[in-house]
Amino acid sequence: MAEYRVQKVLADQGICSRREAERLIAAGKVKVNGHPITLGDKMDPDYDKVMIDGKTVRIVRKRQYTYIMLHKPRGYLTTRADGAGGRCARHAAPRWPS
Repeated sequence: MAEYRVQKVLADQGICSRREAERLIAAGKVKVNGHPITLGDKMDPDYDKVMIDGKTVRIVRKRQYTYIMLHKPRGYLTTRADGAGGRCARHAAPRWPS
């Protein structure tokens, strides 16, 4: 349950810039769970509902990425597929659950 400032959530979603979000909040046009908010108020993007000018704004959860570092063995190619049937670096990496 992570909470973030409302203007940051709106900016991260590409709805408006942080400064524009601050202006909307100061004008009383932004509500979280039906209640008007003030600058600095926080929300949980996974559970709270946001409305701007009476219209519900859909908050999409950010994707979580996993990065894998691999020391490519000699003789492996750095490509997704080799048309000549050679070994690719992705075959040297362990299988990762989706």
